[in-house]
Amino acid sequence: MMEDPRIDKTTTLELLGNVLSHGVMNKIDQLEAVLITTDKYLTRFAKSQIHQHMAERNVDVAIRVVAGKKLGSVHLNSLELPRLEGAVEQAQKIARVQGENLDFVSLPSYDADRLPPVADIENLTYYNSTAVHSPEAKSNEIKELIDLTTTKKEEDLAGAYLTEISRVAIVNSLGVEVYMPTTLASLNVNITGPNGATGYAEFTSRDVKELNLKAVGKELKTRCRLSRNPKPLPAKTYPTIFEHYAVGELLIYLSGMGFSAKAVSEGWSFMCDKFNEKIVSPKISIWDDGLDARGLPIPFDFEGMPKQRVDLIEKGEAKGVVYDSLTAGREGKISTGHALPAPNPMGPQPVNLFMNIGESDISEMIEDTKEGILVTRIHYANPLDPKQTLLTGMTRDGTFLIEKGEITGAIKNMRFTQSLVEMLNTTKMVGNTSKSTRSWYGTCSVPCMKVGKFKFTGTTEH
Repeated sequence: MMEDPRIDKTTTLELLGNVLSHGVMNKIDQLEAVLITTDKYLTRFAKSQIHQHMAERNVDVAIRVVAGKKLGSVHLNSLELPRLEGAVEQAQKIARVQGENLDFVSLPSYDADRLPPVADIENLTYYNSTAVHSPEAKSNEIKELIDLTTTKKEEDLAGAYLTEISRVAIVNSLGVEVYMPTTLASLNVNITGPNGATGYAEFTSRDVKELNLKAVGKELKTRCRLSRNPKPLPAKTYPTIFEHYAVGELLIYLSGMGFSAKAVSEGWSFMCDKFNEKIVSPKISIWDDGLDARGLPIPFDFEGMPKQRVDLIEKGEAKGVVYDSLTAGREGKISTGHALPAPNPMGPQPVNLFMNIGESDISEMIEDTKEGILVTRIHYANPLDPKQTLLTGMTRDGTFLIEKGEITGAIKNMRFTQSLVEMLNTTKMVGNTSKSTRSWYGTCSVPCMKVGKFKFTGTTEH
């Protein structure tokens, strides 16, 4: 796909500057324009054969207008200046008929001292190796992965291999003017084999050169071999070991149930009235850091505010939550740089989550377990009670029985209903390596872990 000359840094910021000038002419109190362009290159495969290459370009411009304490937002997918100016006027009309948001103070002002230098931003977020990665290169890597993992054509691989180039530009009438190019490489693979065998592996990075096909292939083959002939297991509370993928998914749901200042102010966060108190095992620390290259670094949020590291849980104690300009203004604080694109009913959210590593590897966790379960992934999860961090869901892609310190066989997928805070209070061992896992709005860099109690409520037929 050819590069669009309208979305380089200089032209983009000049275009958005013209939008601001139009807002001044219309006597708008405050105005914000956010431009996100995304070029996606996706290769899909199933039954160990590539069946689709896809290229897609998306352009999204979000216009937000402030009239006193009234806000109006419009989205459009055009870079034509007349249409952008029309969107400003439409957002102004929308703002006028809105009710006042009494919590709103102001859009944020420019904060140059807290932003990394431009060169550092690009070094964190953009890798040319990913930007130029071709469908031919993906095809060769997928073929290599198939050769590494399938024997006698008994197994089938299916998945998706994505590379992506995005550009984010944000300006507002209070002086914010930031631009960031990013790249993303993501591979997720399922393997199926005879006698009910299944397995999963994934890779996520800004730099496609970090992909280790041999490691991915080893993960897939090991899980596929172990997961044959799954048997049902009685539903009860078991000591449970979670692989990186399961830990990442559980952490995302825990985050959604309370790491936002909005959740605390509205009274439904599990962190409410518990700051500086122990809420989980002291073996657990969780934080958000948009500048840590082990995740998918992003140095500013969707209001152009610099990212700050926020310690959420430190050695078991509740420590902090994340803010955007609205929640920060309401409490007289400074945004931590965690705004999502407006309008955003979710409030600020962590998008670069980390959990501390420990001293154990997964083989030691297995050896330490007399009877328990090893979980590769979870899915079909739904929060039931945020204040109690109650989550229900199912295991998938490799669930195993551990007896007397060994994996003795595969078990059918299990349903669970469990308080995540109660689970983390029974943490026994934390893994000594981290893996980046991708969620629907960010990444988690997490270790494996073993907990003493996890409540399984049923067995599925699959």
